[in-house]
Amino acid sequence: MLSSKTLLVIAGLFALCSCSEKLPKPTMITREVVQEVMIGDHFWWALEGEPRVEVISPSEHYKYDAADLISLVMPSPSEVAFEAPASDGPMRLMLGAGVDRSISKMFKAKQPGRFEFKVLKNGEVAFETIIDVHKDMDFEELIWKRPEDGGVVCNPGDKFRMSTRMLGPDLPKGRKFDPKIGFCDLRFERTEVIERQVSSEDAPNIILIVQDTMRGDRTTMSGYGKDITPNLRALADRGTRFTGAHSTASWTWPATASILTGLLPDAHSVVSNESCYLPTATDTLAEVLQRRGYTTAAFTRNPLVTAEKGFAQGFENFDSLHEFAKTSEFLPAINTWLDKQEDTRFFLYLHLTDAHSPLEALPSELDRLGLKGVPGVDGAGVEKHVGQINKDLFYVKDYDVRKGFDDAFGENGLEQVVEVYDGCVASGDHYIGEILKRVESLGLTGKTIVAFTSDHGEEWMEHGMIRHSQGLHRELVQVPMIIAGPGFEVGKVVDNIVSNRQLANTLAIFGGAVLPDVSNPIDLSKLDTMTPEEVGPVFFSTHHGFWKGRRHKKIFGVREGSWLLHFGQELEADNKTETFGWHLYNVDEDPEELNDISATHPEKVNSLRRLIEESLESQLEVAKEKSGNLRVPAAGATLEMLGNIGYLDGQDSEH
Repeated sequence: MLSSKTLLVIAGLFALCSCSEKLPKPTMITREVVQEVMIGDHFWWALEGEPRVEVISPSEHYKYDAADLISLVMPSPSEVAFEAPASDGPMRLMLGAGVDRSISKMFKAKQPGRFEFKVLKNGEVAFETIIDVHKDMDFEELIWKRPEDGGVVCNPGDKFRMSTRMLGPDLPKGRKFDPKIGFCDLRFERTEVIERQVSSEDAPNIILIVQDTMRGDRTTMSGYGKDITPNLRALADRGTRFTGAHSTASWTWPATASILTGLLPDAHSVVSNESCYLPTATDTLAEVLQRRGYTTAAFTRNPLVTAEKGFAQGFENFDSLHEFAKTSEFLPAINTWLDKQEDTRFFLYLHLTDAHSPLEALPSELDRLGLKGVPGVDGAGVEKHVGQINKDLFYVKDYDVRKGFDDAFGENGLEQVVEVYDGCVASGDHYIGEILKRVESLGLTGKTIVAFTSDHGEEWMEHGMIRHSQGLHRELVQVPMIIAGPGFEVGKVVDNIVSNRQLANTLAIFGGAVLPDVSNPIDLSKLDTMTPEEVGPVFFSTHHGFWKGRRHKKIFGVREGSWLLHFGQELEADNKTETFGWHLYNVDEDPEELNDISATHPEKVNSLRRLIEESLESQLEVAKEKSGNLRVPAAGATLEMLGNIGYLDGQDSEH
């Protein structure tokens, strides 16, 4: 006979089972921007001083919340006023107070510069802090100062005043001083508690993998001649492969922003060092999926893809570094996150950099492919020499690039380095295989969509250059793309010319969400039902192009059927008047894109030019709505980071 204690336990278990459907589901907090204070229509007005919108950079060290951020710069003394906008309920005014690192160099430790920051809500102090700066400060001290909970709770119609004052020391009479101080992250934000959803075959998880700097022709399936991506081949075998996929840009910042928003570069405004912040008013794939109950996470090891530049929008967990790292260094963190998801419906974004410099291939992959690479030279050594060769290409007259490679690495130096690049692509494929094995071991394969692409490719002298960003030829903008999982045909190959920015819209649809600002939204699972006119042309661009012998020119491209037009900035002989030029290719007849036939096809040039101009006009309209066309350049911390990772060469910016 069962004891009374045992009977009570059994009764409790029955009670628990009978009411299990009534147990509350796990929840999460989502954030929605109600109003940007600095971006868009003029939302604030000056009561004192001459405030302006610029970038403040407390320190070059991002780790300690010191990144350069768009700020309302308020030289002492300054005061501004504004009101909390209309909203469905309470919200928070998010903010941080900071001093640009350039100011600290002007003061000694015995007489530091003292700056007061104050925020009043309806006449009462809601936040205040004093920041002391001097030239001997540790960089950990040069950080943004924020309210304890990140913001000030408020209601619609609350009146705000923000002020800055320099408290000391006294400056010599007649000395002009315009301290770059002020407030960052000024926005009204509303939070909402929503239920986490459960995944199933009908409500699948989504994993989006971007392999940085991987060319479209570097796959086992593309006929490259080497079994360079066996794991991607297996993914394609159980899904759909798109042979005509193109990126929207030939370098990371604009291309990645397009993948995550579905927008073309001039619409999302992340186009160059002069405009590198993704506006918070722009809907990202992570945001719209999170609002549908997805648990969201990102792991990125490209220092351009960071929270400080707006890429963390919609991600509950955003794991990034401000330096390049290979997948091996954070694979355990990815696996740990996956292990914790169980049946939770999730969106996981992975930005891998195995194919990006520094070129460090797994020895096992070089051996498997029979590649020698560069004997005795590690990734840092390869990067040092290739970086110098790239610099000399631009700054040394009549520079022989191939001789430069031979001088650095020995006979056939370029081919040796390309072998290492191929090994790096294979290394990335190896780790993708490890990630997909983990997904399978957790029993998630049947209820998970896996999408794979690259942000851009890499040039190895096909058009006289190396690396990326400088042009729009196929080795730079044609990228691999695969989608596998519920809703996608097994073993299907699609040859349509498409943009990988449509991944965002497609994955949003499968998540029951909408990206409202995407132009010509396409569901990539239904391309068979669409005409070429409905699919439309594909656009791409770079604001860091090399055009007619000059650097940092804007180049716009369009691919329509077999026709390809590059439309670039030029300078007249007087170097003052801006004009444009173009190159036209028929890729069916000239797949290498070597023969410019614009002179014999002026009508086709004009029709494709009009497509580009109409697209740009449409993009800028979106940008105006989302950010007021405000484009703020990178400053201290970002420029320091760009220099450290080789994106600035000391004379000019490269990528």
